[in-house]
Amino acid sequence: MTLRDNAESFRLMFANNPLPMWVYDLKDLKFIEVNTAAVAHYGYSRDEFLAMRIGDIRHPNEAPPPPADATRQRPGLQLTGEWRHRRKDGRVIDVYIVSHTLEFDGRSAVLVAALDITERKRALEAVEQSEAQKSAILRGAIDGIITIDHKGRILEFNPAAEAIFKHRRKDVLGRELATLIVPQGLRESHRRGLEHYLATGEGAILDKRIELTALRASGEEFPVELAVIRDPGSDPPVFTGFVRDITERKRAEEALLRLAGIVESSDDAIYGASLDGIITNWNRGAERIYGYRAEDVIGRHASLLIPPDRPGELAEIFARLRSGDRITNFETTRLCNDGRQIAVSITISPITDAAGGILGASSIARDVTERKRLEEERATLVAQEHQARTEAELVKQRLSFLAEASKQLASSLDYRSTLTKVAHLAVPALADWCVIDALDEDDTIRRVTVTHVDPSKIDLAAEFERRYPPDPNAPTGVPNVLRTGKSEFYPEISDAMLVQGARDPEHLKILRGLGFTSAMIVPLVGRDRWIVGAITLVAAKPGWHFTTSDLEMAEDLARRCAVAIENALLYGSAQSLNVALEERVARRTVELEKANQELAAFTYSIAHDLRAPLITIGGFSEMLAEDYAAALPEDAQRIIHQIAGSARHMSALINDLLMFSRLSNQPVNQQPIAPADVARQALADLDAVAAGRQGSVRIGDLPPCRGDPALLKQVFVNLLSNALKFSRKRQDAAIEVGWLRDHDDPKQHTLFVKDNGVGFDMQYADKLWGVFQRLHHQDDFEGTGVGLAIVQRIIQRHGGRVWAESEPGKGATFYFTLDRETPAGAQAPGSQPSSAA
Repeated sequence: MTLRDNAESFRLMFANNPLPMWVYDLKDLKFIEVNTAAVAHYGYSRDEFLAMRIGDIRHPNEAPPPPADATRQRPGLQLTGEWRHRRKDGRVIDVYIVSHTLEFDGRSAVLVAALDITERKRALEAVEQSEAQKSAILRGAIDGIITIDHKGRILEFNPAAEAIFKHRRKDVLGRELATLIVPQGLRESHRRGLEHYLATGEGAILDKRIELTALRASGEEFPVELAVIRDPGSDPPVFTGFVRDITERKRAEEALLRLAGIVESSDDAIYGASLDGIITNWNRGAERIYGYRAEDVIGRHASLLIPPDRPGELAEIFARLRSGDRITNFETTRLCNDGRQIAVSITISPITDAAGGILGASSIARDVTERKRLEEERATLVAQEHQARTEAELVKQRLSFLAEASKQLASSLDYRSTLTKVAHLAVPALADWCVIDALDEDDTIRRVTVTHVDPSKIDLAAEFERRYPPDPNAPTGVPNVLRTGKSEFYPEISDAMLVQGARDPEHLKILRGLGFTSAMIVPLVGRDRWIVGAITLVAAKPGWHFTTSDLEMAEDLARRCAVAIENALLYGSAQSLNVALEERVARRTVELEKANQELAAFTYSIAHDLRAPLITIGGFSEMLAEDYAAALPEDAQRIIHQIAGSARHMSALINDLLMFSRLSNQPVNQQPIAPADVARQALADLDAVAAGRQGSVRIGDLPPCRGDPALLKQVFVNLLSNALKFSRKRQDAAIEVGWLRDHDDPKQHTLFVKDNGVGFDMQYADKLWGVFQRLHHQDDFEGTGVGLAIVQRIIQRHGGRVWAESEPGKGATFYFTLDRETPAGAQAPGSQPSSAA
């Protein structure tokens, strides 16, 4: 059961309890609350009760104890005994009081249930007055009356006892009382008590009111209240017991305890109010939620909880309550003591009297501020997600449109046709109308295209332009955009704008008939702020108005169109330049070929003319060294050897230079070759250089290629000789001839010669291929500086390329590419292709 349910139970069990009940303040003994039964039984109205103190209903001879004594009562259930009360009509009644102390609306209070025992008292008095009256009383008494003798046998069992215990009088007379109405567990105690009295005259329960458990004929145990007296003058003694079934009273007491617990422990704000809105009670939950203490708020009007922006809400609530309505889970806001407004869910029920009259209202409020905040956050997140999805979908659509527009713009260099296609894409996706104007070289505005979903409107636009051509000096519109390079944005086209832009009444009539609602004109701005035209987009459907997001997209489209126009114009210029350039290149090529031929002839002539004197110098220096060495001093011998060495170096240099020169004109005999065989022949020709180091060279299984066997042999000679030379200082020299298997060029293979020699710094790699370029000193490694230039010239004449990779101290790898060939056609230098049988 929820706290709301408990609070409702409190209202029902208190207000509608058949026993008179009230709550009074322990401090000043004033009534705080009364129920309908109390109003009906005592004759006072509820308002009269609430204006009285507890002593006002007591008999003058039984004045209440002073407040100081009352405050010392122990907490919890209090059985305060019998009292005499006076009703409004002056009648005095005897009541039995059951009370319970508790905190009520922030005050120490007592919850009281009153049981009218006037009739029972009269019955007891009648028994003492006369036996005749006793018989009448026995028959009409509400309480059960049972008389037993000194042996515990039943002598009298009145009708009320029959109703309580469900035994018939005739069946129980003369039988032992203990076996009939005393529970099994209490029978021995009952018998011992009777025996003790007979022996001593002392009775523990005589002339006292006690509560114990009794037994019905059905075996059901239930609570009773018992008062036992000894009949005067009886000897042996006769005892009469007055029994009342207090099952309902016990239930009421339990309900009372539950109600008190509900009020004390409820986290909800529970308070009561009269029909005129005056707060009559206030629980701790209300103190916690609203911030008012009970003593500060009781007696004040409930409107103190109503925010200023809800002035009529309270009156409407009480109007509904007066009509008998119950307001359930009404969500609203309430004002706290500190000025905060909180969200609450309220259930308000009418409080009625026994006749069904509405006395006031009980309100149960739960603070739902946090729940409302979470709901608002969730609603905000849902709205943001929806907006994000919408924006994402819009971006997707726009990107798709721009992608398609870019595709159309890139499909042709005829920008007029591509812009027309783009205009058709824009309608109706972006607008109802799309007009594209271009700016010619003489700054004349030329219309490229007009697009509308209705072809008749396009004809109308042409006629419109003919009758009303654009004013190049107009302060707004396309002319202004072309002059300034700034967009014009009209999210809403008013009639005043049409009037301002019209040239005559007929013009205005046409403009109004077109139904323009929104427009934007964006410039086509190319590189370096070069304005090449403008795009005009117009909406003409009711309610369609462009946004800044639409303007951004239009400007993006305009930029792409501008690039397409600019590229087309540049391509046209480039075509003209290419024709002139090709003519100049052709002339220069002829001139360069002639110059190269002259240079090659000159180089060959110089090299050839140098060989004769060089042979003479070399021959004489060798003759001097062989024939006259003994007659020459040591310095002279050293000089002669230097002259001979320089002559040999010069001879090698001239030979390389002649070979390099001949490569420019020597034809390339392309044929299938086996590169591995060519490499082995080259290595065999390097016996002098290798000096028995051929074992350090590993030639891999190279793929078949196409090339000139003799020229490619020279490539391998030069690369292998370099590899042997630059790795000769290493004991573990290793040279590899291989190819890149994972190279994915479909037309060429990549071969390489790799060594682990001294290597070189890659920052000087561009000097490797120049004539006479060397990266190492002549004293360290001999050479002419032409070998790699020859390699490059040969590979280039084969349509390939060369490059190198290296790191100082870690060797070098030289790569070159050759055209692919099928394995069946490959052969080594000097061999002939095999013929088919």
